[in-house]
Amino acid sequence: MEYTYITHKKNMLTTSFTYRSCLEIVTKKSLAQIAATLNIPFAKTAAKDVMVDAIESFVKSNPAKVLEMLCVKELELVRDLVRAGADMHIAKAPRRTHDTIKMLLLVSVCYDKKTRKEHLQMADELRDLFASHIDAVLKKARKKDRESTLCVTPPTAYDEYMEGISDLPNINEFFLLQSTLDDMISRYKEEYDGRKVEDAEWEDEGCDGESEEPEEGLEIPPTKSKYSSSRELVEDVRKLYFTKKLRVFRLFYRLLNADAFWSDSFFSLRFYETFRNINVIDGEICIEDDSLMWLGYAVNDFSNAISDIDYHDPMTFFRMARKIEGLLVKMENEG
Repeated sequence: MEYTYITHKKNMLTTSFTYRSCLEIVTKKSLAQIAATLNIPFAKTAAKDVMVDAIESFVKSNPAKVLEMLCVKELELVRDLVRAGADMHIAKAPRRTHDTIKMLLLVSVCYDKKTRKEHLQMADELRDLFASHIDAVLKKARKKDRESTLCVTPPTAYDEYMEGISDLPNINEFFLLQSTLDDMISRYKEEYDGRKVEDAEWEDEGCDGESEEPEEGLEIPPTKSKYSSSRELVEDVRKLYFTKKLRVFRLFYRLLNADAFWSDSFFSLRFYETFRNINVIDGEICIEDDSLMWLGYAVNDFSNAISDIDYHDPMTFFRMARKIEGLLVKMENEG
C-alpha cells in the first residue's frame, strides 16, 4: 500500500508540533487513506480542512481505539516515546513491513544514512494522550499474540531442533518467528513471482511536449539480473553517453510509475522533478538551455532513488534491475 509520512531533520529536537499541523501538510489523498484506516466516512468532494478536523477529532476522542490498530512493535515504540518525554527521539532500524503508526502520522521520521536507522518523534499532545492507555493496550496485544502462537503447528523440518527446547516461552517465540518468516515468504512470492510490470503511460513533459513509445525488444535476463547491488548498476549508468542515460531514465520513470508504493517516495519525487526538466530536440539533449545540468541532477537522483529501493525493498530492486539491464544490453548491441 502506498502511504505518506512526515519527515523531519535530525537536528529538530522539539516535539511541540501538533497532530493537526502534520495533517495539514499532506495531500487529500493521504488524508483519505488515514480516514479509511480509521473508518471515518467522507464525501469525495469534502474540503481538506473538513477532513483534517474529523481525523484530529477522532484520534483525540479515541486514543485507545487508535492504539489498538498498531502492532506490538509499534505499541512498544509508542511506550518508549512516552517514557522518553518531551523533545526526545527514538532511533530504530526501519521495518520492512507496512507501518500504520507512520501512515496515521502519529510520528515524524528522519532517516540517518550513516547509521541506517530512523529517528522517530511524537508530538507532545499525542504522547500525553496515549500515556494513560499504552500499557493496557500493549498488554492486551501481547496476550493476543501469545494466544495465536499457541495454535501454530511446529514445522517438521525443525522437529529435531525443537526436541532440545523445554522452555515454553522460548518455544512460543520460535513458533512466532517461523510463522512470521513463512508469512513474509508467502507474501513476497504472491507479490513478485511471475509479476509483470506493465508500461505505464509516459508523459514526457520535458521533451517539447512530445511523448515516445516505450522501449521495445528489451533482452530481459531470464532468471535474475547480474546486478547484486544498486552501486554496480549506478556505476554502469554513469558511464553511458548523454542520450543513453536519458533512455535509462525514461525506463526507470515508467517502472516507478507502475509501482504503487515507490512511485510516491521522497527520492522518486526528486527524480521526477529533475528528469522532467530535460528537453530533447531531434533525439538529442538540448544544449541551449539547462538540460545538461538537469541531466547531471537526474543522475544523482536516479542513484538515490534506486539505492533507496535496493536497501528497503530488494525484491523490487532486482525486478527493476532486470528491466534496466535488458535496456543496457539492447543499447550495447546497437553500438
